[in-house]
Amino acid sequence: SGSSMFPTLEDGDKLLLNRFDTWFTDVDRGDIVVFNWEERNMFLVKRVIGVAGDKVSVTKEGVFVNDKKLDEEYINLSEEMIVGEEIHVVVPEDKVFVMGDNRNHSIDSRAELGFVDEDEILGSYLLRYSN
Repeated sequence: SGSSMFPTLEDGDKLLLNRFDTWFTDVDRGDIVVFNWEERNMFLVKRVIGVAGDKVSVTKEGVFVNDKKLDEEYINLSEEMIVGEEIHVVVPEDKVFVMGDNRNHSIDSRAELGFVDEDEILGSYLLRYSN
């Protein structure tokens, strides 16, 4: 539930996950993944922005991976992304950097969530269906 992945996903959508893909291969940039956030005992759905070794920067000019600006046609364009403090990080081994598509309404790697352990990823998004 929630709006952090709008407009890609809407509140109440149900997802079919590919669990085998994450067991046998690494997740890729751009994948939508579901993982367990143990600290809050909840499942989150986010987009993978950076994988191990990637340099990720979030600035007023946009999101950059390895100094290349991402073309993010999937984000919520109805609001300009609010950027407090700029972020410049290198993703550690066995971790990913994730963000919601609805950037101003997402708990993600930019702050409280931090990097996500690849082992915590339950699966990658395969398809969605609504009630």
